[in-house]
Amino acid sequence: ISKLYLAGGFANYINSSNARDIGFIANFPLKKIEKVGNASLEGAMLMLKSIKMRTEIEKLVLGIDHLELETVPDFFEVFVEGCMFNPMPRDLTSI
Repeated sequence: ISKLYLAGGFANYINSSNARDIGFIANFPLKKIEKVGNASLEGAMLMLKSIKMRTEIEKLVLGIDHLELETVPDFFEVFVEGCMFNPMPRDLTSI
């Protein structure tokens, strides 16, 4: 992985070094971590400005299936387990 992108308003204010040290994000060199801001808003604006992109998105939307997660048998247990921040391994090559 050549770069780790952090998106969203939260990412704009996070201290990348501290987040890495506590295992909140992967153990990447700080020079390879880039904050991209509100990427979803940027993408929406690009789509609205481009007929070609809008057409592509309209095609993709037709293939979207809505899934109510509360109907998935083990969703809650998996979700809660995923909310526990375990330290990331220092050596990512072992993953």
